Amino acid sequence: VIEKAKDVVQDCLGLCLFVGRHTPWGRVIAQFAIDEGFGQGNATVIGFPQTTVSGKAALANGTFAYSYEFNDAIEIAPSHVYPIVVPAALAMAEREGSSGPEFLTAVVAGVEVHARVGMGVAPHARVKSTLGRGLVSSQVYGAFGGAATAARLLHLDAEKTAMALGIAADYAG
Repeated sequence: VIEKAKDVVQDCLGLCLFVGRHTPWGRVIAQFAIDEGFGQGNATVIGFPQTTVSGKAALANGTFAYSYEFNDAIEIAPSHVYPIVVPAALAMAEREGSSGPEFLTAVVAGVEVHARVGMGVAPHARVKSTLGRGLVSSQVYGAFGGAATAARLLHLDAEKTAMALGIAADYAG
């Protein structure tokens, strides 16, 4: 699991670096994230020397990672989880000063929660409940994965983690 997590992170970083530096939309979202940070924060926009606040870094890096859809999919819950979980983990781990093992554990936790939420949608209902209704499953399930990732890195207890997941549910659609 750890080796797979490392591979996924490496793949995600490569996508982020390419898109951020070599596409017009990558440069636009990077500049937006940096400008919105107002020179504050300590989170990296991958490929750029300026830092920003963690939420804006996660937004930019997530845009980089998802924009070409050159990322792994989870077959049991058809969706792309890594471009959501990895940027969230990077931004939060930087903000919190987390260790490498804490970072990888949070990535794994986020992937697990994302997959389990996706598995909760009955196989026959997936198309009707997400894509068929105009919702991309990665973003619906990813809200939970991102929240679980951040909760892990923030060392939230069970009650606060449940609250974070409840907020994710509110924003999932």
